[in-house]
Amino acid sequence: MQSAGSPDEPPSPDAGVCRQFLGGQEFRQQALAGRGWSGSPIYRVDSATGDWVLKRFPLAATPDRALWVHRLMQQVGAGGVAAVPSVLPLATGSREGRMTVAVDREGCLWEMVELKPGSPVEHPSLPQVCAGMRTLAQIHRAAAGAPDGELCRAHLRGPSPGQRERVEKAERLLADPWSRWQKRIRRGTPLQEAVCLRLERATGLWRTARMEQALAVVAATPAVEVGLQPVLRDVWSDHVLFGGGGNAAAVSGVIDYHAAGIDTPATDIARLLGSWHLGGAQWQRPGAGRLVERWGEALAAYQEIGRLAPEEIASISSFHATAVVFGLDHWFRWTLLDGASFQAPEAVVARIDRLLQLAPEALEAILQGGNRG
Repeated sequence: MQSAGSPDEPPSPDAGVCRQFLGGQEFRQQALAGRGWSGSPIYRVDSATGDWVLKRFPLAATPDRALWVHRLMQQVGAGGVAAVPSVLPLATGSREGRMTVAVDREGCLWEMVELKPGSPVEHPSLPQVCAGMRTLAQIHRAAAGAPDGELCRAHLRGPSPGQRERVEKAERLLADPWSRWQKRIRRGTPLQEAVCLRLERATGLWRTARMEQALAVVAATPAVEVGLQPVLRDVWSDHVLFGGGGNAAAVSGVIDYHAAGIDTPATDIARLLGSWHLGGAQWQRPGAGRLVERWGEALAAYQEIGRLAPEEIASISSFHATAVVFGLDHWFRWTLLDGASFQAPEAVVARIDRLLQLAPEALEAILQGGNRG
């Protein structure tokens, strides 16, 4: 083990951060590749008191924001949801032991949370899907049960922030379609060249899949009041772990809460179900029905614990379909306009290819939803 003050080996750049959590005890620190896309450094830290994950918050995060995320995790953990990692407080200088965010020399914020065992599953079995949905319902129920004003005003209702964001994105894309990007895009890297080819394919959707009409439907969709509460907002296949205790169908961990915020639980349900590929059927079989119809057992499992209002159930398919369209737009902007780079560019290309595969029926689902409205 590396001592917190070992003179034989220079400490890694973040060893001082570890010491804020672990004090003088010995620890071993190992960088993890991570599956996320934010670029935040992630380390595994093994110590006498347990195995932990050290992760930096997004650079734009404020201390108040980071502490809100930790209060949410603590509230859900206190509600009996064992899948939520425990949050390690700082070893010294904490206020009544509750300070859980370390600050490095550059002013960046860090957390150390429990390392959960298990592995994500891209193609889950139906028992795994139902177990995941029950766990998500437990998280939502515990988050909604926080004392009034602690995380969110009780019985809060209003338009979904996620739905408002989709209206804004539709308006932006209608005003600045992909076909107008050619003089602004960045080229030169293998990733950018690969994404440029896929941008050309996606631009064809404006003609063959009625992209403009679908975006107009999204932009014109009236805001519906729903129940609002703390939700995860980025709960997808890589963040739900199974099999940590030898039971492949059991959820052993739900990880990464940095994107959590206030919205309808329907956003989390759409995000998770939309990331799982059940038998490769997701948005691929003509006439297979809407998302909520293909995942009936999953929604039934969720509602064994959580309760969805009719308007929330109705919004799940729309949240997923629009996530496909705006997911493509996000990746194109990130790689071709912002020039972002990634440790695994082949995974980025595979993700874009998956969204392109789903796009025609996602656009059709948006149009059908608009016709029903």
